[in-house]
Amino acid sequence: MNQLFLRDKDKQRLQRLIADYLPGITVWSYGSRVTGEAHEASDLDIVLRSKDLSPIPTHQFKRFIEAVRESNIPILIDAHDWVHLPASFHKEILKNHVELNTVVSVGYTNEASYIALLNQDFR
Repeated sequence: MNQLFLRDKDKQRLQRLIADYLPGITVWSYGSRVTGEAHEASDLDIVLRSKDLSPIPTHQFKRFIEAVRESNIPILIDAHDWVHLPASFHKEILKNHVELNTVVSVGYTNEASYIALLNQDFR
């Protein structure tokens, strides 16, 4: 099972933003915070997928991005619309992703243990 290496409070804030701004849109995380190769300052790569894989309406995408920027989530969140990514990215994301709409992240008790977790070699 894939895991998401993200603090619980940041995951919960992001999930609230997803629910508020992207109803009916599936949001997947991929990249280093899923593979375990993240470090403390790693960004969170996410991709948005509509049910019928049509483009996310521009105004909806922009409102979500603005809400993320205004949130107090302390990492960069790099969001993309599935439709606008090349097929080669699709293949890689399909191999290793975590759905944010239903994710259960790795648990930790404090910032120090979170940082230690990120510094581990998960291979």
